[in-house]
Amino acid sequence: MFVVKKIESIDRNYDGFVLLLNIDGNIFNMMKQIERELNEQNIKGKIVIDQYLFTDNNFNRFIECNFNSKFDFTTANNIEPYDPSCNFRLETFKYLYNHCEYMENSILTDEEKELIKNGIAS
Repeated sequence: MFVVKKIESIDRNYDGFVLLLNIDGNIFNMMKQIERELNEQNIKGKIVIDQYLFTDNNFNRFIECNFNSKFDFTTANNIEPYDPSCNFRLETFKYLYNHCEYMENSILTDEEKELIKNGIAS
């Protein structure tokens, strides 16, 4: 399961945002579903994928990749999660605050889950 959002204006000129909520089955099937959703929302350009629920705040939390009907994985790069211009942390926080159930089977610690549930951004 995932959330796809079109980005109107972010400092780094990204066009779309994908928050992975859980990986149910084959990752390749999920990527095809994400591509389908991006195409349905007519989102093209530079996409950010947030893997917070599986990686926590590690170096590989955010991935950027070009998208034009399909992902061009030759353009994929990690984005430093502590980069102040990476505004996607707040997008993820807001979504999880309103949908706490997605944190239950994540690798987040109980303390991290409580902070988000209490509206304290990490």
